[in-house]
Amino acid sequence: MTGTDMEKKSASPSGVRMRALNAALMVVVLVVSVLLLFSSYHATQGYDRMRLATDRYIVCQQNAELFREGSDTLTADVRSFAATGDPAHAQAFMEEMEVTRSRERALEGIRQYMSGAETLNYLSSALEKSNALVGVEFYAMRLTAAGYGLAPEDLPEAVCRLALLPEDAALSAEEQRARARELVFGEAYVERKNEIYSDVDKSINALVEETRAEQQSSLETLSNTLLRQRVLVALLLCVMFAVMLLFSRLMIGPLERCVKHIRRNETIPEEGAFETRFLAKTFNDFFRQNSRNQEQLSYSATHDALTGLYNRAAFEDFRRTMTEKDVGVLIVDVDHFKQVNDTYGHHAGDETLRRVAAVLKSSFRSEDFICRTGGDEFCVVMAHATSQLKNLVRDKIERANRALSVPQGESPAVTLSVGVAFGDRQNATEDIFRDADAALYEIKNSARGGCGFYGSGKPEKA
Repeated sequence: MTGTDMEKKSASPSGVRMRALNAALMVVVLVVSVLLLFSSYHATQGYDRMRLATDRYIVCQQNAELFREGSDTLTADVRSFAATGDPAHAQAFMEEMEVTRSRERALEGIRQYMSGAETLNYLSSALEKSNALVGVEFYAMRLTAAGYGLAPEDLPEAVCRLALLPEDAALSAEEQRARARELVFGEAYVERKNEIYSDVDKSINALVEETRAEQQSSLETLSNTLLRQRVLVALLLCVMFAVMLLFSRLMIGPLERCVKHIRRNETIPEEGAFETRFLAKTFNDFFRQNSRNQEQLSYSATHDALTGLYNRAAFEDFRRTMTEKDVGVLIVDVDHFKQVNDTYGHHAGDETLRRVAAVLKSSFRSEDFICRTGGDEFCVVMAHATSQLKNLVRDKIERANRALSVPQGESPAVTLSVGVAFGDRQNATEDIFRDADAALYEIKNSARGGCGFYGSGKPEKA
């Protein structure tokens, strides 16, 4: 860690300390909460009376609606049966009558909760009228069964037991169906249904009046208490809003911005409360140091220390992921490199390798992969290259050899032997690098300082 980093780390960040702020806000919230609880305690009895009255009203109203729904279900099923003759509707009608029994359950539910007789009397009257209407509905189903010629086993037993009036039995099937529809769709039926609805509405209205009277007695007691509660709640909301605002500005906002910077792999802003500033400062110190270390490690792991080119490990990684299509592979060997080391010394040999690396980098594109695979051997993988570039590659190698044929500094004159294989080569083996190496072997055996291409059977000499 550098001296500047140490100075930054040693500097004490400023800002509000969250511990002190939190303690002060907790005291305020606690006082307001105690006052609110004390006020709520005095409102409990009045509220409970209103709640019980309201609950009773809701239950009774739900049961009144359940009564209405049960009655409507019977009407819908008998009308559907009269219109279609489908026995399933008759069975559904009996299911509601004998099993579901919504109307009876509704009446029993109100009887458990109601305190006045008026509500129950109206609903009992509605049930009597509804049961009386069931007789008409049964007879309509019997007429429908006769009109559609349904077998007894397809009908509820209660319907089968009914006998048709002589005048209805004498009607044709179509007239019987029309008569059944008239019974459940006609004005008389609708009028009787309206009477049932009227009794249900009167029951609900009586329930409303009874509930309103009970609620009014406790309303005045609650109003003053609720006013005090509203004031305390408003005060508590202001305190909570202030808490949220402070935490948002001092903690949440800075942390959210920290997350964004961390996701972008950047240093984070030193802002907000004392604690967030301290954490940000510490993180930034470690981040900068770690970034430098990671850069150094990453570069060392993939680059050759002597030439600065990619090393063998990077070459193997690249080789595993590359495809042979549209690439050209050049295996480059420095001719008589051992003699350079033996004659001029290893320092001159190192300088020669650095010079060869520089020439290769200047000869090929930035998108081409250039590496030192070991000793005096280099490899170049040209991207988007086919055998049509033979002349271009030959010219590059010739220029490179001309540049290296002139001694420079401690580096003596050297030449390069290069074996080349393209992805669209003929008589290719499964490994383009092996073919390029075969071309290199051929050129080194015939005439060093040149470029050989893997082609038909044997590499071509440049």
